[in-house]
Amino acid sequence: MNQSIDMKRFIEKYQCGIVIDKVNPTAEDYYNQFYRLYQNRKLLSQMGQNARKAMKDICWEKMEERLSEIYKSLQT
Repeated sequence: MNQSIDMKRFIEKYQCGIVIDKVNPTAEDYYNQFYRLYQNRKLLSQMGQNARKAMKDICWEKMEERLSEIYKSLQT
């Protein structure tokens, strides 16, 4: 990925991908990371599971915020 700080934080927090920590990664940099995942299917699978869990967690957080706002508006 490129130098997106928010995306880097997300990936590192949820361990759901690989960050190429360079301003201008080369095709070889990307190849090396894809090859790494090709060689380590367990890591690839774990990252996929982590990504699915992150999406569920994030979706629930948003729903929780919405429900909280609805409940607060009903109290007035």
